[in-house]
Amino acid sequence: MRPNLSPKFNQAGAKPAIAFLNGECNLPQDFFRTNPLYAKMVCYAADGGSDIALRFGLIPEVVVGDMDSVSPDTLNRLKASNCSLLKFPVDKDKTDAELLLEIMTEKNLCPIYLFAATGKRLDQTIINVNLLARFPQARIVTADETLFALSSSHHFLNAEGKRVSFISMTPSVEDFCLEGFRYNVDNIRIDSRSSRTLSNQIISADAMVSFRQGTILVVIEN
Repeated sequence: MRPNLSPKFNQAGAKPAIAFLNGECNLPQDFFRTNPLYAKMVCYAADGGSDIALRFGLIPEVVVGDMDSVSPDTLNRLKASNCSLLKFPVDKDKTDAELLLEIMTEKNLCPIYLFAATGKRLDQTIINVNLLARFPQARIVTADETLFALSSSHHFLNAEGKRVSFISMTPSVEDFCLEGFRYNVDNIRIDSRSSRTLSNQIISADAMVSFRQGTILVVIEN
């Protein structure tokens, strides 16, 4: 049985999608071809993320960005396909990743699985993680972990043995509770400067996190 690790979204007419940013993506070459979860999802990319998509044999439907990091060969292949290239100025107030997520949200794509969102530049990685709070329908997927933001309670089903950390994305999170974990807590306050909720473990088939106020980042092993 496949574990349920991420929050549920019930938007009418929403379609799941994958998106490539321009970080590192150390997944097996056949990852998308052999993984049924992603096999039929639409594919988007931010700028140089299209190079990574093509490396995995995927041609994005839409590429967003200033096109300053995509390779000339990839750009030519995208132009020869049915891909839509949405070009923005190099000098702008948002990253290509933020623009991409805005456009995908407008198109009612949900959930959004972000690949190559970490690695390379640390500042870009931090911003990409912070964007999860604004776009809770998105989650970052790496070779080892999945990251997503929560602003309400969540059940982790059939995920026994998984390592999981909870990190406050707001100054504080109030009345934080964990049930079904190796280290359960009851109505504690955590803040963004605390390491108390790092490296826990799910030990129940139905584990739950709940809290009254704030936003938390979940980092769970795949």
